[in-house]
Amino acid sequence: LFVANIEQLEGGIMNTSLDDLSMFVRLVESGSFTHAAFELNIPKSKLSRHLVQLEQAIGTQLLIRTTRKQQLTESGRLLYQASKSHVEALQAIEDQIGSIINEPQGQLDILLPLEFFNEIISEVLTEFTKRYPKIFLNCRHYSSSLPESEHLYDLTFVLHESNLPASNSIAKTLLS
Repeated sequence: LFVANIEQLEGGIMNTSLDDLSMFVRLVESGSFTHAAFELNIPKSKLSRHLVQLEQAIGTQLLIRTTRKQQLTESGRLLYQASKSHVEALQAIEDQIGSIINEPQGQLDILLPLEFFNEIISEVLTEFTKRYPKIFLNCRHYSSSLPESEHLYDLTFVLHESNLPASNSIAKTLLS
């Protein structure tokens, strides 16, 4: 019987959603449906539905619920211990990705013609660095009519009077 329950538990976990596991971990840590629902900013009924889905997917009861308290079953304790660190790691990655999306960071390599680097472009670059303080600008200049190594840069400015030679670059006219 114990071996069958372990196999059922392992098979069920593979079919659960990460949201269900995340909500379960939050529920256990908060100690109550009311607190967990408040922390997750969802109704208690939705949290309860997710717990029921998780229990159905696994095939066993995870929490003994009464009007005054909740208590983990043995299966619930095992699932909580096994999933807590994974849920935390996924949340940390989600937070890192969110901070990258909300605040771009890294290095931006720019190639500019020497004639183009004047007071106007320096003001634009200064404003850019103020707006995106976590982006490091690496500006290089070239003095020929066309850059020779534009593929090494994230952004290349080209001054030209005639059509540019064919390339795989994505070009946009800024001024005419």
